[in-house]
Amino acid sequence: MNLLHPFMAKSTSTTMPLWKPAVLLLSHDERLGRDLRDNVDGGYELIRCDTPAALKRQRECTPHRAVLVDLSPASEGMYSPVELQSTLTDAMETSPVFALINGECPPDLLRLAREHSDMCLDMPLDYHRLNASMRNGFDQRAELQQLRVKYPHKILHGRRHGLITFTRHMFDVLAKAKSTARTDATVVLTGEAGCGKSFLA
Repeated sequence: MNLLHPFMAKSTSTTMPLWKPAVLLLSHDERLGRDLRDNVDGGYELIRCDTPAALKRQRECTPHRAVLVDLSPASEGMYSPVELQSTLTDAMETSPVFALINGECPPDLLRLAREHSDMCLDMPLDYHRLNASMRNGFDQRAELQQLRVKYPHKILHGRRHGLITFTRHMFDVLAKAKSTARTDATVVLTGEAGCGKSFLA
């Protein structure tokens, strides 16, 4: 099966993008935006957003490959912990999310970034690592997005990771997990080794 990104077209010789892919950056720091523009591989258009609301608008109208969230002192006061959690969680639905942090990042924002992003990267940025991480995440995300469009599925969102299933037998398991998670009940998970008990817990 040949799965294509929703914004890709298949020609006779190769797969060609129909748009210039974008990388969205949530940051007040214009210098960081220029540095990213100069150092990120792949010919991506970098779009810097000053507020979480601006990022949300760009995510909804711009085909993008990744979201970068600046948590350096330059962005201090840009968002509350609640806004950051909501921003990261929403962004992870459609693309890889990279939190850009340094030693001065407030502890509550750092904790949220670790729980709600695909990767935290220390500043100053190691562009080789960022470029490699962005390349590796795209093929899997594009294939998963195609599967989500094509087949019925259920998603269970966790603090750090989510679980998606296309198996109808698992739909009931996820529904029970969601309802049980809202209680203080003790739950015993059973199953064969490697079936995902620890991940579900």
